Amino acid sequence: EGDKQLLTFARQSVAAAAATLAGVIEPVAAAAGVRGAHLPGDPTADDIPDPYGGNDARYAKAWNSLVDATSVILTAFCPVGSTILPSVGARSR
Repeated sequence: EGDKQLLTFARQSVAAAAATLAGVIEPVAAAAGVRGAHLPGDPTADDIPDPYGGNDARYAKAWNSLVDATSVILTAFCPVGSTILPSVGARSR
């Protein structure tokens, strides 16, 4: 009985993984398909500031830019409604 349950679970896991992978690949492929179609009015609007050699404020600005961008990506691709990774912690201001 235990072997049957294990094999059934294995089969279900493969099916679920395939469905999940398809659910991830489709929106990523769609996003890749429109790359370059939605450019900002200001060409520098997508730049992440390079904080190297700067003070804490420059590092905070770069960090916040990355958090903002990845939050948008997570919101677009995560069906659970996540907007920020729990490992990010408190944002710098």
